[in-house]
Amino acid sequence: MADADTVNGAETMESPLASQQSPTDDLSVLDEEREEEERKKKARDPPIVYKDLVDVKVEFDALIGLIDGKLSPEEQMATEELHQYMIGDEGSWALSDGFLDFVGKLLSDKQFPVEVRVRLLHILAAAALKDDVILVLHQDRKDHVLMNYAYEIDRHSPEEQEALSPIYLYFQKFRNFRIRQFYPKGSLAKVFDDVAVELTMALLQYFNSKPPEEQTYRCMKALAKFVQVSTQEVPQLIQMIGPDPKTFKGTSERIDALIEQISTKLR
Repeated sequence: MADADTVNGAETMESPLASQQSPTDDLSVLDEEREEEERKKKARDPPIVYKDLVDVKVEFDALIGLIDGKLSPEEQMATEELHQYMIGDEGSWALSDGFLDFVGKLLSDKQFPVEVRVRLLHILAAAALKDDVILVLHQDRKDHVLMNYAYEIDRHSPEEQEALSPIYLYFQKFRNFRIRQFYPKGSLAKVFDDVAVELTMALLQYFNSKPPEEQTYRCMKALAKFVQVSTQEVPQLIQMIGPDPKTFKGTSERIDALIEQISTKLR
């Protein structure tokens, strides 16, 4: 009987190139493994979502009461689209191409009071729970109305910063997802470092407003995570910009415990 590796007396050899995987193939395998692990994690520990924290109808009615009579016909149409999308539970198809222009005006036009922006941000935060909100974010890739407003979080009023925080984190998650599709796994450490630095700057700015205990605790908890993610840049930023977390010592026991964790990372 002929050897299994010999055909008609000729020895078959596997091409060295055939046994090699390209870097792209390796990345694809890593991405598939990561996605599978995330699916298993979600199945074991599904996310907790507090859908009732925002009453969309109350927020929408309050928003309309603040801007009624101050809109053009096109902008009035955009409010009807927002109503269909958020209260009528229609899909993102209900939002026209000019919808984000309307959102941009409410966010940037200072003739409107701060409450207009806060009410709108509450509605947008609730929109993040809709399955097709990703299509709205893709639409924003043209003029970056939402992205630019979110990334200037430190320039907004404390009320806007608080209302914007959930949306800001959602945008960071969306951006990191897009980056993960194009960059090798090893290079993501730099991306997350940059995100931690950006969020730290926003938190430090917010601390200057002397927030109440609950908000201070949440911010300190986030800061304690960031000094672990970015062990060099975030501690340096805290020391350079301030305020020193220790200035909040004595606010509550749980905040004191977080301050101790943060302080161990500061030089």
